[in-house]
Amino acid sequence: MDKEFGQELQSLSERIVQVPPERLSQLVKTATLDPQRDLVGMDLEGCNFSGDILNDFNLARADLSNADLSNAILGGANLNGAILSNAILGGAYLSGANLNGAILSNAILIYAILSDADLSNAILSDADLNGANLKGANLNGAILSNAILGGAYLSNADLNGAILSNAILSNADLSNADLSNADLNNADLSDANLNGAIFRDSPGDLL
Repeated sequence: MDKEFGQELQSLSERIVQVPPERLSQLVKTATLDPQRDLVGMDLEGCNFSGDILNDFNLARADLSNADLSNAILGGANLNGAILSNAILGGAYLSGANLNGAILSNAILIYAILSDADLSNAILSDADLNGANLKGANLNGAILSNAILGGAYLSNADLNGAILSNAILSNADLSNADLSNADLNNADLSDANLNGAIFRDSPGDLL
């Protein structure tokens, strides 16, 4: 390891340890961190950042498993490859966020706003997205098996190749959504709005 880089890493670690992680935005300010660089891959497991304002923060590959991000504002944030399994994101604002390849299994995303977010290849198995806003979201290749999407807004969403086996989509708005090649085996689409939805080569029953 480069000596200068090692000293910089040690200094960064010391600054982080000195700040209790009650607010990530406060930690960044107090420890003089760069939110575009210093949080990448950071271990933030189980931290409580409920209601924090983290717009455009770069949290790529960060471990946020079991973290509380309920009602947090993460518009445009980079969470590419982040671990958010069992995280609480109820009511969180993630419009336009990059969640490509993120792990959100068993996460709670009730009424979360994920409009135009990139969730391609994300793992959302067993996640609770009841009432979530996913309008225009990219869910291409996402794994949503056993996920709860009751009453979710998925109009114009890209679900091409998504795995939705055993998912609950009752009363969901799937108008104009692309479900080409999606796995809908045993999915519950009762009372869902399918107006204009594309189901080309999608295995499984539609109702």
